[in-house]
Amino acid sequence: MDVDYLAMLVQKLRVWGVRFALGLTDEEVARIETTYRFRFPSHLRLFLQYALSVSGRWIDWQDAPEEAIRERMEWPAEGICFDSEHAGFWMDCWGIEAR
Repeated sequence: MDVDYLAMLVQKLRVWGVRFALGLTDEEVARIETTYRFRFPSHLRLFLQYALSVSGRWIDWQDAPEEAIRERMEWPAEGICFDSEHAGFWMDCWGIEAR
C-alpha cells in the first residue's frame, strides 16, 4: 500500500465520522503483538502505523486500558458461541454438533 492510498482511506473514513490519532510506532506494534499474542496482518499494520483510528468500535491501541482491549478481542469467539447456542448456527466443517 502506498501513502496516497492510505491517505485516501483515512479521508473516506473521516467523512464517515472516524477520528484518528498519530499512527503506531514500530515499538508500539511490537508491544501490542507481544502483549496480546497475535500479529497484525501486514496491510492492517501499515494502515495503523499511518493513522490510528480511535473512535467508535475501533480499538484505540495506544490509550485503551488492557482489560478493555482483551474484552474487545474476545467478541468474535463470544459471538460465535452465542449464535451456536441460541440461533442454531453450526458449520458442517466443525463436525457433529454436541447437544
